[in-house]
Amino acid sequence: MHLSIHISIVVAALGAATTAVAQQPFQLDPQFQVQFPGDAVGSLVVDPNNGLLISGSLVFPDMPFLAIPRLNSRLLLNGARDPDYFTSTLGGGGLKLWNMDRAYIRTPQTVRRLLMDGTRDTAFIEMNNGPYFNSLQGGDYHVYPDGRVLLTGTHSLDDIARGFVGYYNLIWFTNTGYLDTTRTHRQGNGSVFKIKELPDGKFLCAGPGTVFEGQPVNHLFRIFPDGALDPSFTTPLLTQGGYRYTNAIAPLPDGRTLLGGFYRVEGRSDTIGLVRVMPDGALDPTFEPVPMSNAEGSSVWDFPQVSDMVVLDDGRIILTGGFDRIRGEVRRCIAMLNADGSLNNDHFVGAGCDWFDFQPLGPGGQIYPKRSINSIIPAPDGSYYICGSYSGFNDGTTNYPDQAFVSRLYGLDVGIAEHTALPPLAIYPNPSNGSFAMDLELNKPALLQLLDASGRTVLEQQLPRGLFTHTINANGLAPGVYAVQVQEAAGKVRYAKVMLE
Repeated sequence: MHLSIHISIVVAALGAATTAVAQQPFQLDPQFQVQFPGDAVGSLVVDPNNGLLISGSLVFPDMPFLAIPRLNSRLLLNGARDPDYFTSTLGGGGLKLWNMDRAYIRTPQTVRRLLMDGTRDTAFIEMNNGPYFNSLQGGDYHVYPDGRVLLTGTHSLDDIARGFVGYYNLIWFTNTGYLDTTRTHRQGNGSVFKIKELPDGKFLCAGPGTVFEGQPVNHLFRIFPDGALDPSFTTPLLTQGGYRYTNAIAPLPDGRTLLGGFYRVEGRSDTIGLVRVMPDGALDPTFEPVPMSNAEGSSVWDFPQVSDMVVLDDGRIILTGGFDRIRGEVRRCIAMLNADGSLNNDHFVGAGCDWFDFQPLGPGGQIYPKRSINSIIPAPDGSYYICGSYSGFNDGTTNYPDQAFVSRLYGLDVGIAEHTALPPLAIYPNPSNGSFAMDLELNKPALLQLLDASGRTVLEQQLPRGLFTHTINANGLAPGVYAVQVQEAAGKVRYAKVMLE
């Protein structure tokens, strides 16, 4: 009698889990959850094997007390750390995937190239080991399709034969890490901290400098593909006391550009996080600059600013960063705007991330409360990943206190996908004595998960593309009813229940 009651409760619980309220676009996917406690993730890319390469200051539970944080790692599709990836102290800055089998990663001063197992690609030297170049202050970088690198910041060159001696802000390297002696390296009076290629091959550059190649610039300027200054672009935008930040640049198809960061606009006293400029750099009069602020309790260095953005096909904009309010409305580090800059109330209303107590000096050091979403990354399956320094996330409908540092949001097609009924999985034998099988045709590799009555994932298996009979070995699991789910695409999940005896 007791076993019969228990099975009925389990079946009811699993049934409720699979018939819950349908997911909506940009709601959090609770199947993904990272397993490390801190400190911050600043960059993320989706690798070809459907894992996630991450970079930042990473502290894992199995690390020794007071160990130096790791600077890069790889997560599996459920958020757990990939034990087969070489997690190291190399990197910490922006990641860029190259040729689908290697990744560039920024260090505090230069750039390295990694193989997909996390080890260093020895075909790309440490830049300081080549002649003529010595790194000083790091900035940003751009990777060309053939693997060449354009490095920014402020660095020293000593190429006497070609006349490049002194401090330079734009420096080209070959795809093996050596200084490119065929290029004209460029210099100004300040580091370049952000660079973004435009559709026509030109670049926007941002930093504190006021002179570039001997000509005056206003902290944000445009260069030709060869690095020469484009004088047809000027913007009066960047005046925020002594601070001028451009963290996110989103070129639009019509030649205009969205600029996210920490600004002042002439004639206004509030902090501006987003503007749109015309092809010549002038403020777009059809776009209202977006003001933002932070709540009390922010760290002294946490200015309200935009760190990243995604522009949707219909023109709506998703912003992430270190802000607490957008246009006076509560939006904790993530918000959606309409194409004209007005606040969109369809998503992220009153939502966002919670505080994380950051201790830069380790246990016993001063605690700084941090709350930021540093990046938002579209995934090939239509979903989105966010990463930053936070603990707890509310997607606008549900609070998830255990979410931290990296989270996955459903994509735009999740609602559409759920209206298309998918047939349930056909499992045999069922009941099973430990192993069971299913016949399944997949258009691309998919993740199978087995969940117990509490919703905890107890088994995962990658299923290959094609028509196969898949055998699942569940030997060793306790008897009971389990949920089986196969994630075929964003929002497209097929379910079944299996009884293990």
